[in-house]
Amino acid sequence: MAKLRPWLGALAIGLLLASMEPATAATVTRGPYLQMATSSSIVIRWRTDEATDSMVRYGDAPGNLGFTAAAPALTTEHEVRLTGLPPGTRHYYSVGSSGQALSGGGAGHFFATAPSPGTAKATRVWILGDSGTKGSRARAVRDAYKSYTGTAVTDLWLMLGDNAYPDGTDQNYQDAVFDMYPETLRQAPLWPTFGNHDGRSADSATQTGPYYEIFTLPTNGEAGGLASGTESYYSFDYGNIHFVSLNSSESGRSPSGAMMTWLENDLAANDKDWTIAFWHKPPYSKGSHDSDSSGTQTGMREIANPILESYGVDLVLGGHSHGYERSHLLDGHYGTSDTLTSEMILDGGGGREDGNGAYTKTAGAANDGVVYTVAGSSGRVSSSGTLDHPAMFISLRSLGSVVLEINGNRLDAAFLDDGGSVGDHYTIVNGPDTTAPSLLSAEAAEASSVRVTFSEALDAASAETTANYAIDNGVDVSTTILSADGKSVVLGTSPLVEGLSHSLTVNNVADLAGNPVAADSRTGFTFVTVQSKDFRDGVAPTSSYTGTRDTYISERDPDTALGGATVLLVDGAPTDYATLLRWDLSDIPSGALVEGATITINVTDVSNDIYELYEMKADWQETGATWNSYAPGSAWAAPGASGPSDRGAAVLGTVSAGSLGSHTITLNQQGLDLMQAWVDGSVANFGLIVTDGEETNGLDFSSREAGAPLDRPMLSVT
Repeated sequence: MAKLRPWLGALAIGLLLASMEPATAATVTRGPYLQMATSSSIVIRWRTDEATDSMVRYGDAPGNLGFTAAAPALTTEHEVRLTGLPPGTRHYYSVGSSGQALSGGGAGHFFATAPSPGTAKATRVWILGDSGTKGSRARAVRDAYKSYTGTAVTDLWLMLGDNAYPDGTDQNYQDAVFDMYPETLRQAPLWPTFGNHDGRSADSATQTGPYYEIFTLPTNGEAGGLASGTESYYSFDYGNIHFVSLNSSESGRSPSGAMMTWLENDLAANDKDWTIAFWHKPPYSKGSHDSDSSGTQTGMREIANPILESYGVDLVLGGHSHGYERSHLLDGHYGTSDTLTSEMILDGGGGREDGNGAYTKTAGAANDGVVYTVAGSSGRVSSSGTLDHPAMFISLRSLGSVVLEINGNRLDAAFLDDGGSVGDHYTIVNGPDTTAPSLLSAEAAEASSVRVTFSEALDAASAETTANYAIDNGVDVSTTILSADGKSVVLGTSPLVEGLSHSLTVNNVADLAGNPVAADSRTGFTFVTVQSKDFRDGVAPTSSYTGTRDTYISERDPDTALGGATVLLVDGAPTDYATLLRWDLSDIPSGALVEGATITINVTDVSNDIYELYEMKADWQETGATWNSYAPGSAWAAPGASGPSDRGAAVLGTVSAGSLGSHTITLNQQGLDLMQAWVDGSVANFGLIVTDGEETNGLDFSSREAGAPLDRPMLSVT
């Protein structure tokens, strides 16, 4: 037999390899997203446009991904489980095939394993209810949370059902979940519950349809808790917290049925300090759904609530009603709203440390009180319903989400609205408060003043004792003022030197229960002069300033430049208008740090609709800006974008004005980052565009051509 010539052998091998690889690299079209995280494992999922094998590369630092986990089958729906991981550790990762990584590998792709079972850890949980609307309202809620949480890590997040409107289809999920929350999906494990709109395309009895195909949920107790045998309802543990997800839409609610039997057995086996239950249809509500007249809500109240309360559950979360409602500390109320008695309200004080005090309980104690929360306003708010259920301490017709901070035996909850304001807050303390406050930060914004922030409310006497604070480099502390929320102290000091770094040491400052901060707690700060500059034609920073450009573009007049108009218009279908804004920021000194930015406009026609600000990606002039040149989805947006629900451009802020006259828009963190890039010169300043093709109630405000200088759009940068 003749020998194969070396070059011919290489050619044959090359042809064989070429036949095994696709002609073009696959593209990730969904995810990656994190599922079913435990203290030693996690599931990572993603979708590609072409079938490949699956490989996750991971390691302890970006670019150092020395470990792999793989699945050999060719598929477009990739699901890889990583095992043998140490508890409570962060890992960076990429996803792709055995041939190449397709997404990740940098600092933005990471996951953290849960703490060891039973271990207390400071934990942040983000909660969204009925968020599946995919539009500007959901984006506003998302961006408010991004600004609120800053650099703090979200450990896990919950979706309370109706996760993808209107029908829970795969495309609905793509629009409402994967295109809406890509960053959170790839960094924090998502735990959903089943809603009635999810059920339009999925069936819980057979566990089929998009909801069950998209999510990987525990059925055999893989994440803690008792095996349920179904993804329809399940439980999991995170450190010293036990979570229970129930199905209020399709699973049977009979006391002797499978779900309620499993629930009681699961709670009987639970030994965690905290227990949180969540499902879609809430047991108490007077919002867009009335729990007095809803059979499913009545069933959950009459059957599930007695079980939960008898096993010491602390918090129950639901959606379905499109508003926010939060109860007193309750026990024993299983009838309609008119059957509530004072004996069923164990604490009617509101649970606020800056009010009548936190709710106090004994961890796991039977019938010691539960807080019930309706948080169904993460995508829409309904005008229907009376919002006056007597079980509720507070009811709000507001868009928003819920943020939980759990640390040791302390739970702090906040309702964060779409504008970034905290509309409700409360605290539950399980047993004696033994958790010491933490020193979070110190900031000097004035020459003789330092604001010191702690993790919880403080005892006034210790917080306002000057001897408990020491600053290096010869700085004296002369006065102390405790803030209204009790969490920060303003120190009056001797004069600080511009640019000089200081170390603050704190001792003996205690919380309301008398727990002191750790001895010699330290943090650093530097005094930097804060300046605010206003940019508006004819007003500031000098009367000769003419650095503003503004105009609007009109689909109705696609070739017309409207730069001389005295009014700027923003509107969506069926008539599309978008406004372009730009200010010359060259007066800001090089090296300045942007800490805040607002836009002030004079509203001449109100709109309660929400419009978004995006970065313009190409230069323009008032005399030449037309719809055909700068229509939403073209020059200003990321490549491939198709309109105001653009998948690539970041929302920098939102505009909604329900009253005439002056209105201030606060830029979010992405907006501040862009301003900083403009000041640094790393990104060209082409200004902003205000648009949303989904909103139809037009917003009008004055342009730079308006007669009165104070009516002209102004950008203020701190």
